[in-house]
Amino acid sequence: MMALLLVMWLFTCDFPPIMASCPEKQEPGACNGGDFLPQMYCGDVFIQVDKWTCTRKNKERCVCTIPLHRDIDGECVSKEKCKRRWEIGKPNDVTPHTKPPPIPDDKKPDNAKGSSDAAKFRQFIQTERTMYLMMAIRDDLPGILADYHVCMKSAYITTTSRGAYRTLNNYRIVRLVGDYISMTTKQGAAEFRVLRVEDGPLKMKLILDSNESSHYGLQQTFTVLHVEETCLLLSYGRPVAQLKCLLFGFDFEKIRTTPCYETVEKTCRQDVKYLFGEAGICKSAETLHKNAPTDDQKQTNKNNVLGNPPHKEISTESVINFLQKAETIHLQKVWQDDWFDTDCECVESVFMVNTLNGSERTLGCYSYTEIRVPSVTKKRAIWQKKLVKIEEKADFRAVTKDGITTVYVEAILGLSPTQDPSTDVFRGYVVLEVDTDCLLLSYGKSKDGELKCLLWGLSRNTVKTDTTCHKQMDVMCADDMYDITESKNPCDYYGGDEE
Repeated sequence: MMALLLVMWLFTCDFPPIMASCPEKQEPGACNGGDFLPQMYCGDVFIQVDKWTCTRKNKERCVCTIPLHRDIDGECVSKEKCKRRWEIGKPNDVTPHTKPPPIPDDKKPDNAKGSSDAAKFRQFIQTERTMYLMMAIRDDLPGILADYHVCMKSAYITTTSRGAYRTLNNYRIVRLVGDYISMTTKQGAAEFRVLRVEDGPLKMKLILDSNESSHYGLQQTFTVLHVEETCLLLSYGRPVAQLKCLLFGFDFEKIRTTPCYETVEKTCRQDVKYLFGEAGICKSAETLHKNAPTDDQKQTNKNNVLGNPPHKEISTESVINFLQKAETIHLQKVWQDDWFDTDCECVESVFMVNTLNGSERTLGCYSYTEIRVPSVTKKRAIWQKKLVKIEEKADFRAVTKDGITTVYVEAILGLSPTQDPSTDVFRGYVVLEVDTDCLLLSYGKSKDGELKCLLWGLSRNTVKTDTTCHKQMDVMCADDMYDITESKNPCDYYGGDEE
């Protein structure tokens, strides 16, 4: 009888998929702090299929082995064999990550027939460039964006039948290792959709992803006041003489020469302000574009490093193996002058998924910042300094050319690493040494001619001084390398009071 009960129990219990042996072309996978199971996907499959979203009850599953991609039907296939939706009989509101074919006139929305504005809207919103909120009322964003800050950017994900699906993120400019980088403080996604309007001005509906935590509704309609290839001007609220407006664009320096900007001055309220420039709250973002190094500068950086013996040839495979570690890796030592100027208390990287030349990982910065918190004794909120974590998803890859192994880190703003050099995280750092538990990089010379270096390891609490990386650092790098590890690191306790 007991044996029969045991057999029945085995058949009725729902074991996590990871406990069973994985099918061919798959291997066990587990969530490592990311939003989705770590594997490569065909297009936006990870958005369309809930089973790949990481939750408390869904942390482990079989995932596709590298370099295969998870397709919409659940199969593991090469990137070239990713299916289009209509090939497997499923709804096709979202097309693949390619330029869509022209829409026949009889299939176009009513307002799109012969409407240059509708065509311009689709062209703008389907552009595979990162767009930024350029002008807005700082303390009066539309209700759907009430959980957002005005420093906002949006990267292309995929085309839809009437617009595009894009990320919708808040960002903060962080000074890290001698440079300014953009890091995400709030992640979201939304569909930007042109509406069917028989007459009157063009309308746009913003539809937040269903996973968003906004308490103010998941969609809102805006009036398109002006749209060109380079800008999009929206209005919201009551249709009064002076309107509340949002101006989106791609280029910080050229936005004020666009027709959209002229419309702002004529139509929008006076408190709709430019968010960049010397007086702008998001002004540091312009520094990203101005400070992006040229190819000649990058090559000079490499030559400077190679001119300092005893440089040795590094195995690309060994660097890739380190970048693909499932453990969290921590920045342990850095050139002192650059660390004193950084905004971070500590820096770490959490593994997401392997790639052919490295891995996709997060890059997290723990930083003290002023935030508004409820007051116990006062009716209104007060400003308080608190340790917060901001991070960016990035593609870490190792490349060897002419005997030089270099690590590149590029931000992932949509589905793939961005090609915009202004959002590079690490712009080509030369590998000086690598081992199973450490990675030593150099990013140029100090004014005294010494190499500026970064030492990465597996602990934020202590540095192992007997590793080959540390020994090579003592020989090759500047003497004033700052140890940022601590036995009682404040970053260890981040979020502890929120559990």
